[in-house]
Amino acid sequence: MNNNSLINNSICIAKFKTLSLTESGLILRNKNKEEKNVLFSEVYKIYIKKCKFSLLNKIVSLSILLILLSISAKYLPVSIMLLVSIILFTALIVKMNTYKWYQLNLHLIDGTSHYKVFNSCAMQSHIALVNVIRKGYFDCRYKSNFQFDSSKEVKTVDH
Repeated sequence: MNNNSLINNSICIAKFKTLSLTESGLILRNKNKEEKNVLFSEVYKIYIKKCKFSLLNKIVSLSILLILLSISAKYLPVSIMLLVSIILFTALIVKMNTYKWYQLNLHLIDGTSHYKVFNSCAMQSHIALVNVIRKGYFDCRYKSNFQFDSSKEVKTVDH
């Protein structure tokens, strides 16, 4: 099976709320307190994606703000309306351009994908978590590929 087709043809995409580490893998819990145990050997890819407001979301937000301002124009004087509109537009534009959130994506070998959305305050802890998961994944792969027989003697050569 092609690696690209594995990710593009995901069987299931599920959101999880908490992620816990065990000796041999991960425990994913969603809002309904359902748990899924995932071994490190089942992990295909794990990464963090940076998300921003899309252009469509920006246009919809600005149009809603315009509608609210036009409705309130009936009830407020023009001088106050100008001040309120300038403050609201500036605040909305600054917030939309600076607000970012992140998504932790976990793809498994069987084609299922899991994700968790978090804000920038929790970024460092999630980066550390991804590094621990990757280390566990590589340790699992390394141990399965290279299993040593303890009865054989290893000789060292000094130069």
